[in-house]
Amino acid sequence: AKQFASGYFQFLKNAFKSPSAIMESGNIEVRNGIVSLVLICFLGACIFYRMMSAAATVTRTLVPDIATPTFFGESVMVFFFLLILTLFVGFIIFVSGKMMKSSFSFLEAFGIWGTIATPAIAILVLSFLFSFLLIFFLPILLGLATTYMGISIIVAILKLDNGGVDPVYTLIIANVLIGIATFIVFWSYIKTIIQTFIGGLTGF
Repeated sequence: AKQFASGYFQFLKNAFKSPSAIMESGNIEVRNGIVSLVLICFLGACIFYRMMSAAATVTRTLVPDIATPTFFGESVMVFFFLLILTLFVGFIIFVSGKMMKSSFSFLEAFGIWGTIATPAIAILVLSFLFSFLLIFFLPILLGLATTYMGISIIVAILKLDNGGVDPVYTLIIANVLIGIATFIVFWSYIKTIIQTFIGGLTGF
């Protein structure tokens, strides 16, 4: 574990310096890239929990009986949905690479995207810290992190280009598919919240 942590820390430093330059094919890069994506999902879940807690605190001034969100309740659910979305996006990147005659496997394509997306970890860490200090800056940092993740997807797909379908058309198809996948995952989460809320009202 200590050796893995040391290797990943070195990977982080290199990824922050030049994220698109260290995506060479190899087990270490693939593993570290996947770890980065899991960390991004975890940080996203933590930030969502902080936002829910802040919203509950404000709402409690009007509705004193409102329940306080629990970390292992909301965060685990959001983490689960973010992981599903990440798998969908990774698969779309892999398929896009195959359309452009890429020789990379699914895990390698997944790791390449994770490597390029690694700097988003720093933005999300700052977002999490600001959620305790100045929560008004949180939307700006989250917007920056979301924008960077979008750029990382485009760069990852372009890195897989090896001929085949033109990259412009590949990116158009990939963006449409990612939009559909994002809608499906977030709608499933929103529907879960609505059902929970209605169940709470029924129980009340």
